Amino acid sequence: MHADEFIAGASAQVAEQIIAQCHSRGHFLAILGRAVDDRRIRAVELFGEQAIPILRRAEVA
Repeated sequence: MHADEFIAGASAQVAEQIIAQCHSRGHFLAILGRAVDDRRIRAVELFGEQAIPILRRAEVA
């Protein structure tokens, strides 16, 4: 994984970065990790609650 492939930030920023990667590379692969702790669980919840709705509205086909 290269540094330019790592995505992090607030939910809207993450969604924007994912959309940009889809436009430039034609795909996106999420690797959320295997460790389970409260921070990781909350991050996944936020991704589902806030970032995914933005991605669904995006035109990345």
